[in-house]
Amino acid sequence: MLGVWQNNCRRVQKVVAMLFVMSAFFVGSAAHAGDELFDVKIPISDSDANLSKQDQFDKALAEASRVELMRLTGRLDINDDDEFQELLQNPKDWLSRYSYQPIVQEGVAVGTQIEFSFDRKHIYQYFQKHNLVLWPYSNRPNTLVFGSQKLGNDTVNLNSDALEDNPALDYRKPAERMGVPVLEPSDAVVSSLWIYPLQNASPEQVVFLESQAKADYLMTYQEEVSETGDKTFHWELFDKQGQKVLDGQADNTLAMDNLKDIFARLLDYYSQGYRAQADILGSLTLTLDNVKQVEDLESVEAALNNLKPVVHSVRLNTLQNNQANFEIIYQGIYSNLLTKIQQIPHVLVTDNDTVIGVVQAKWSEEAQPSQPVNSSDTGVAPDTVTPAGTSSTPLATPGQTSGNSASQSPQLEKGNDVQTEGAVIETMPKSESIAP
Repeated sequence: MLGVWQNNCRRVQKVVAMLFVMSAFFVGSAAHAGDELFDVKIPISDSDANLSKQDQFDKALAEASRVELMRLTGRLDINDDDEFQELLQNPKDWLSRYSYQPIVQEGVAVGTQIEFSFDRKHIYQYFQKHNLVLWPYSNRPNTLVFGSQKLGNDTVNLNSDALEDNPALDYRKPAERMGVPVLEPSDAVVSSLWIYPLQNASPEQVVFLESQAKADYLMTYQEEVSETGDKTFHWELFDKQGQKVLDGQADNTLAMDNLKDIFARLLDYYSQGYRAQADILGSLTLTLDNVKQVEDLESVEAALNNLKPVVHSVRLNTLQNNQANFEIIYQGIYSNLLTKIQQIPHVLVTDNDTVIGVVQAKWSEEAQPSQPVNSSDTGVAPDTVTPAGTSSTPLATPGQTSGNSASQSPQLEKGNDVQTEGAVIETMPKSESIAP
């Protein structure tokens, strides 16, 4: 009888713990925002402290340009591709601004880093010209990360508070460096539900934790420090079915170097599927009926152009009898682009033929659907659309044709001596491959 009571008690405790973690994950936070792919932060290492400021800058910029290309493409072999050499050899030409910033830990400045902001429109134009594939941020999976440190017989779970106390084991910076979206468990998650490498975690537990965090993968890592000071680093990655798909081990190396390598490997692994299907460009014809005002035509074309990097180019082929025909060159899956077209305000898709790549639509005075174009892939704000109620310009005489896009986004000019709060923004100075 006592054994039955103990078994029932354990079941109740497990259910309570599961319910507790469900509420805990709903307050968990994403560790990386989605549209910062064009800003790269490079710390100035102690070994570079004796270099001149110009040499420090040049070395950091060279590293930043490689990191930028890797995180934009999901590829680690950018040094071997001739089409990237123009960007790598002349990184200043692709830079809009930079700033020196303090590295702060527990309220104390412990170093300096340079944040480089790359000109996204300039890069988009280059990628489109050379038919290079950009990996949109919205296509990247979310990874729930469980970290820990084992000191002898004691294990410390690296929740957000513990990460602040152990910056050398903080995975959030290397994840941001590679543009890999990560989720961190809430501080309220109990130790009995923490996932550790080499523990043979059950697929059911992994799937449960992923589902509550709305994560696509779960990654766990641990640094083990022996009494003699020897270090061993283990990590494992689980997919959405709770199956282990990647793992690794390193001995006596810096944990931060291991984490950089891990997230570089995750970047490559996650992007493989997208790169495989996006390497081939597709063509789609969009026929839009009931277009009676110039402003309506321009707003649709601006929305289509805003779908970068999925959309490479948009061309207005013909405009006749209130019907516009666009030719769209895109990368990726046809159905994904169709979904984005259906989200354009006032564009009502009436029919589409996947086989020949033709979409029939019409302009609707009512916003259908009501939500604006989702530009989260790139972080580029949608172009301004003429508000309802303002004056409209009727379309030209039927039969008008155009061989060029009706609107082009001008290239951003680089500003000088810009100041932002908390950082000094400097103008551009005149003047070996990184480990991923």
